[in-house]
Formats: sequence, structure tokens, C-alpha cells
Amino acid sequence: YGYTGNNVHGILTDYASGVVRNVRIEHLRSFSGSVIGIAHYKGTVSQLDGAIQIDHLVAGQKIKKEDVGQLILPNSAPFVCSVLIGPNSDSEGYPERTPVVAKTVAASVIVGDQIYGHDYCAHENTRVGDMMVPLMPELFVGDEIGFGIEMNVIDKSVISRYENVYSIAPLIVLTAAIILALVVARMVCCNRIEKERFPSTYGSF
Repeated sequence: YGYTGNNVHGILTDYASGVVRNVRIEHLRSFSGSVIGIAHYKGTVSQLDGAIQIDHLVAGQKIKKEDVGQLILPNSAPFVCSVLIGPNSDSEGYPERTPVVAKTVAASVIVGDQIYGHDYCAHENTRVGDMMVPLMPELFVGDEIGFGIEMNVIDKSVISRYENVYSIAPLIVLTAAIILALVVARMVCCNRIEKERFPSTYGSF
């Protein structure tokens, strides 16, 4: 999503209305862009209800702090936010398009402590609920397929399953090669027998 195509959203609303209820969003990452749990953009009229849980967001994982200052638009500092209330770019002509986000009495926005980014929605009027200052993405400890400690535990079982698949791959290839060799040998043998039984007289005098 976005002009640069590297922004990640858990849920995105744009010119929409409805209720977001009992949602858990986690394990979102962007190597070079922004990450937002729930984003309410222009024209949205939304209501939050129940438990809204957001954790494990990493924005700009592959960008170092010293490189952020050298970014120029449309490449902005990787931004992270839990529940974003986006701006209204048409506020002068169409103020009614400003996003409206309300919370019910039963609504609670719970943001975890595994939030990483080079910038965040610091102003209260740009987000719903409290949010800590994000950790620097360079502090994130994970791997290419996992997500920190919690995902590493899950991914070990995934890796072990793939290792089992890879371990039988040579056997599959060998079996296929043997079958192919047998088929070719049978064809050659049958062709030879056929020639001996029915010799061709084409071209003979």
C-alpha cells in the first residue's frame, strides 16, 4: 500500500463505515516502510468495540537510523502506529471526509511492548489509545521467517517439517530416475525384439 508500495496495514478503512470488534493484530513487518495495525483513512466513520489487541509491529526493519535522515519524499521515515486516525487531505473543501473513530464503553485498545519504528503517531489526535515510544528497529531480534522469540518457537516446527521434506527429496529424484531408466530400457528392448521378429525389407532388392 502507498506510493512506495512498502507500507503494511493489518486493517485499512477508506470511505467506509462499520464496527471493528474483538480484533487481534500482530506480527506485521516492513523492511523499508511503515507498519500500522489499524488505519482509518479519509471518509471513514468507524466504531471500536471489545478488545483490540496489537503487538509485534516492525517498521523499517532493514533501514538504519543514520539512513533515515537521508530519505526524501515520497520515502518518509518508517512510521509505526497501533490504531491510526489518518488525515483528511480534502479538509478545506470537504471537512466531512475527516475520519471519525469512536469507542464504545466496552472497547479497550491494548498495545504490546514489541513495537519498532523510526517514527510513530505521537499526537493523541492521530491515534486511538495509548502507545509507547517505539523501539529502534535495529534492536529487533528475529530472522527472515520468524518474528522474535515467540515466532522462532513456532517457526522451528515449520523448519523441521521442511527439513523432512528436503531430506526425502533426493530419494524421490533417485526413484524417478530409476523408473525413467526402466521405461527407456524397456522401449529399447521392445524395439529391438520387434525388429528381429519383423525385419524390414524396405529398400532391399
